[in-house]
Formats: sequence, structure tokens, C-alpha cells
Amino acid sequence: MLSTAIPVLPGHCGCSHGHDRAGEEEQYRDPVQPDPLPTDTSDLPSKSEAIDAVDISRPLFFSSPLLPSVVRVPHLPTTLLSLAPTAPLAALVAQFKAVQSTRTAVTRHVLDPAFTASLTRSAAGPDHAAYAANEYARVAGRGMAVLGQAHAAMRKSGLLPPAEVMGDGKRSELAQWVRQVQALEKRRIEVTAEYQATAGETVYGERDLSEEVEVKAAMRDRLVVEINEALEEFQAWYAEVADDEDDE
Repeated sequence: MLSTAIPVLPGHCGCSHGHDRAGEEEQYRDPVQPDPLPTDTSDLPSKSEAIDAVDISRPLFFSSPLLPSVVRVPHLPTTLLSLAPTAPLAALVAQFKAVQSTRTAVTRHVLDPAFTASLTRSAAGPDHAAYAANEYARVAGRGMAVLGQAHAAMRKSGLLPPAEVMGDGKRSELAQWVRQVQALEKRRIEVTAEYQATAGETVYGERDLSEEVEVKAAMRDRLVVEINEALEEFQAWYAEVADDEDDE
């Protein structure tokens, strides 16, 4: 088996040991001991200094040999980036929807396919593996920077974590929906990190973990379904809330 290690998604925990600071040399570790994905996406950094500077107030485009085509990531309008916890309910809902669209595009249409492609390209030999590892680190770093800015907007608006100012009633219910989806997204990140580690070990390590890879992939796919179901329920809740407000 090849000995060149491919990194899992780089962790950006905001700590002081240097793995999320710009300008420092990337450290590639063996797939069985990867830098983990952040276990709480609310802790992602708000600064866009990981790999490439990003501005999520404008449409973003991801282009890489690891992606089948250019991926357009929805942006967050400036008005949604600067909301306060006292903002109207409709504005907070719009922000949550926009962040979720951005998160879905980055995780499912950029990071997931890029990682799969990096494994495929790496099978061609050590040189290809080294290139794929570096390119994936670049794509993943930029993707995590985008997510960090999106989550920073929700922290500012009090949705992540829910601020006390949300109080009771509809705003509190919105915060509960955000918390539910956030918990599922957090678990998806954890399972994705486990999937990447086992997939990397199967390709580069000394153990064949193919069965475990399939299990982790199935768990990840199931979580995607649960996230979609939660969002559908959220949409139904807000449609009812909006109707009530129109009647008042």
C-alpha cells in the first residue's frame, strides 16, 4: 500500500497549537491519527485566514481538479451578516436558511466529493497522492473558513448558541430548531471525520477497513436524511408561524 498520507479535513478549533494559523506549514499526519473535524461547528473561526481569504457577502466559487465542476456557494447578504438578537423573527429565519444553504453547499458539494476524488487520484502513485493531499488541504481550508464566517454571523445574531434575549415564544422556538439542526450537523461532522480516517487507512495504511468505511458512509448518509427531515419540519413550523403573524 502507498505510504503517503492524505489529511482529513483540517481542524480549526481556535486553539494555540497552530493548526489553524495562516502562513504555517501544513502538517500531514497518518490517516489513523488525523486532525479531527471540529466537534462543535459553532466553534469554527470567523476569520478567513486559513488558506484563501473569503468574503461570504458575495457569491463564492470553488474550483479544483478534485471537483467535477465549479461549485457555486450561496452567499449571505450583508444585511444578514450583521443581525442582532433583537432583529425581527423573519430576518433571523432568513439568516438561518441562508447559513444552512451555505453549509450544505460547502459540506456536500465541495468537501465530500473533493475527499473522494483525492483518494481516487492518490491510487495512481505517491506523486499523485502528495498532490491530492495538498490540493484537498487547500480546498478544505477554504471551505472551513467559509463555514467559520457563516457561523460567526449566527453567533452575532444570538442563534448560536441561543441568546437569553430570545426569551419565550416564537423566537425561542426558532432557537430550538437551530439547536436541533446544529446537533445533527455536529454529529455529521464527527461521522465524516471517522469515515475519512477509516477510508484513508484502507488506502494508505496496513489495515483493510472497507466494511467499516461502508458503515461510516451509511451513517453519514442517514444523518443527511435526518437533517433534511428536520429542515422540512422547520419549514412547516415557520409557514404556520408566518400565517399566524399575517392574521394578527
